[in-house]
Amino acid sequence: MEIVYAEMKILILLISIISIINQVNGQTTQCKDALKPWFDLTRVGIKISCFLNDGNILYARGQAAQDRGVFKATGSYSSVESIQEGCLGGKDQPFDINQTKPLFFDYSSFQIDSEGHVFMVPVGRPAVDVYVTECRGNIMVAFTTNGICTYHFSNKAYTNLGSESCQDPRNEPPVNQKAATFDTTLNSEWNENGKHYGMFSSIITNTGKVPFQGVVFSADLELRDPSSIYSAVAIVKGQWKLPSYVQSIQVGSTYHFSFIKEGKEIPTFRIDSFY
Repeated sequence: MEIVYAEMKILILLISIISIINQVNGQTTQCKDALKPWFDLTRVGIKISCFLNDGNILYARGQAAQDRGVFKATGSYSSVESIQEGCLGGKDQPFDINQTKPLFFDYSSFQIDSEGHVFMVPVGRPAVDVYVTECRGNIMVAFTTNGICTYHFSNKAYTNLGSESCQDPRNEPPVNQKAATFDTTLNSEWNENGKHYGMFSSIITNTGKVPFQGVVFSADLELRDPSSIYSAVAIVKGQWKLPSYVQSIQVGSTYHFSFIKEGKEIPTFRIDSFY
């Protein structure tokens, strides 16, 4: 009986370990997918926010340049903490911008690779050597022994904290760098059962800075019938997406589809989303 009980305990332990491994592997895959578009770029802006165990919050920002699959800091990343208080309007305020200080010594003090491995050596703080485990869009999260750190990726070239005046432009480009255009041509037209129809071809061009798998698009038009659009899949009336066999549309590449609709007017396609 004791032997059976011991074997059951070992089995439960093995199941728990396998479950944890599967969970970590899933998170790693998720983060790799989230990081992948950023590693198509050579330089990014990164905001770092760390919520420390003692209740202090640290914020820093700077730029990073890619070196063979690793983003490395290109500067010292000026930082400010919530415990650094200043007086504003006669009241104490956290994050006093006049008390900023460098977070890193040099480029080797902050690195993050395409696998999600983060290495940081903050000035005056313990080194951080972890993997990001929670990732959504352009935000990556890592759990450290001292707290939680988030890494917010952007295509903006961040300047040092405190170096911008209130009159400086803050035109941060959108994080989503995917973009596309539609070029539609009328190929032929005819009358059928008292209605005038046109045969059109359309070219989607990836004009963004990163590849995308597909695009959801819409237009105000009346197809001859629901099956009169080719190489595009209907979602609802007036909205379509690319077929599932399309794996990726690279930067500068094109995708062709065609359709038959009432009238000869060239429709205007709207991009609803990328995926």
